[in-house]
Amino acid sequence: MKNTGKILSFSLGLLILFSAYAQANPDKNALLGTWNYEAPQAPYEYSKGQLIITEKEGKLHSQIKIGNSVRDLSKTSLEEGILSMNAYVEGELVTIKVSLKEGELAGTATYSGGSIPIKGKKE
Repeated sequence: MKNTGKILSFSLGLLILFSAYAQANPDKNALLGTWNYEAPQAPYEYSKGQLIITEKEGKLHSQIKIGNSVRDLSKTSLEEGILSMNAYVEGELVTIKVSLKEGELAGTATYSGGSIPIKGKKE
């Protein structure tokens, strides 16, 4: 009977650990799709748009759509639950890093002037 309790406790501990890992490290398939983003502190013309995350030949690919303009982003990667990508906006490198939290994207867009919070909901 003592062993049953230990096995149950161990199994429950593994389940909790796995659940925490899965939330912190989402499957890349959960990130695929079109995300409507908002960055209220960004200049008005960049404060709303879409991040489009796809997979091509086994690698993540990203684009940003602002108004009618669609641009490819570079260096798209997913490491330890953080989706990273780079954009050039008016000649300035902007690094976007977001993670999936409760079904929404949240993170920052960082450039030479600092970091701006960004959040998004899947379309």
